[in-house]
Amino acid sequence: MLLKNKNMVIYDAWIDIRSAGSPDSRPFMEALDQSHTQARSFIQKLEEDTMLHRLPMVADIAHVAVFLASEKAAAITGGTIDSTCGTTNGLNSNSKIYLLFK
Repeated sequence: MLLKNKNMVIYDAWIDIRSAGSPDSRPFMEALDQSHTQARSFIQKLEEDTMLHRLPMVADIAHVAVFLASEKAAAITGGTIDSTCGTTNGLNSNSKIYLLFK
């Protein structure tokens, strides 16, 4: 517990959001600008490797972060949220977003 007063208690929570990469993110957009055919082929392979046959967009990941910061997620104190659209092979375990809620 970080803070306690008569109206509010604030706890630390360590949560990371794992993403398979977002095709509308800057790295993907830059790759598409530099080498459209190769980048599009790479993205298509990543999409085919997911259960939903698509990659999460930046907004999808942002929605998860907003939920985790809300009162609806107040009981979550740690963990990894898999926001990959069901990727099975292509997940880069180094692509995590770390959030610390205070």
